[in-house]
Amino acid sequence: MPRVFVRRATRRKATWTDVASHGFKNSPAVLYRILHYFDDRKRPFKIADFYKGHILRVHHPRGLCFADIEFWKHEIALRLTADSSLCASQKQEGPLVITCGVPGAMDGDVTADSEVMDWYRLLIQLLESPVMIYGGNNFEV
Repeated sequence: MPRVFVRRATRRKATWTDVASHGFKNSPAVLYRILHYFDDRKRPFKIADFYKGHILRVHHPRGLCFADIEFWKHEIALRLTADSSLCASQKQEGPLVITCGVPGAMDGDVTADSEVMDWYRLLIQLLESPVMIYGGNNFEV
């Protein structure tokens, strides 16, 4: 069965563009789901900073984009980066471009291919949907 989210993608020569970001409201539950879905005993998570630290990167199976799952001021955030050839700017570029790190603050400035955005929305839905972690004790997050 093909995988939708892979932790290591094939190398792709491309320039990359930040497309979108998302902040989660229930970070503890999302963190449990991340650990449940993406735990790999061969490559364990290494979280060094809960304030603005990186958790992991998941890739599109064809290497079109990737999403970084990270902490943003103790909350879980998701940032989508896509191949620049699949992106279009929606905003007039001025002489000074200031990027904002707050998740969701700059959404809509850049649009990406529909396949990229569908993949991104699927990842958000996966991390926001409750899942039964351990049915024996009714441990659902």
